[in-house]
Amino acid sequence: GAMTIAVVTKPFPFEGSKNMRNADDAIDRLKDVADAVIVISNRNVLKIIPDDLSLEASFQVIDEIVNQVVLSIVHMLTKRGISTADFADVRSVLRGGGIALIGMGFGSGERAAKDAAMAAMTSPLLDSTLNEATGILVNIVGGKSLSLQKIDEALRVIQNNSDQNANIVMSAHLNNEYPADSVSITLLATSFKKDVITRNIRDYIAESPA
Repeated sequence: GAMTIAVVTKPFPFEGSKNMRNADDAIDRLKDVADAVIVISNRNVLKIIPDDLSLEASFQVIDEIVNQVVLSIVHMLTKRGISTADFADVRSVLRGGGIALIGMGFGSGERAAKDAAMAAMTSPLLDSTLNEATGILVNIVGGKSLSLQKIDEALRVIQNNSDQNANIVMSAHLNNEYPADSVSITLLATSFKKDVITRNIRDYIAESPA
């Protein structure tokens, strides 16, 4: 009954096409032994790192993204809150899902939930459109003002931009360290209808040095 989830980062384009192909081969092998392989594109991480950020701090950003992905899944299963997904729900999305991609978003104020949902769906880390995925995990974290109405608003935005038959599993909880009117959303999209990774590999190689 165990479920195996792998989290990997892909090379930067400047690391060359050979490394890109090696990463592609490794992910293909990993898919054979893991229920889901969460792929974080370092090319896309570059889009969210400020140009003046130091090398050390930039790698800390990547580490924090990986940490956030793992914590989101763990919190969905273990953290009691407004809504908690059970193991069977999470497994129904991830088991046999193949490649999984992530999106992260943040919002504050009156439209916090909607803005966080839109930001997560358009996140540079989400290397595909959400409507190409047929399995989606949604982890919502908010300050003390997070309400059922705001959760509903966020889910409606995600549902309206997803495949109509997508299996969407959600969890939501409060974090007292958040400002009262803020919301963060982490999406984990999997079971893609198209081979988005192969398509993205071609893009990687095209912009990488030989």
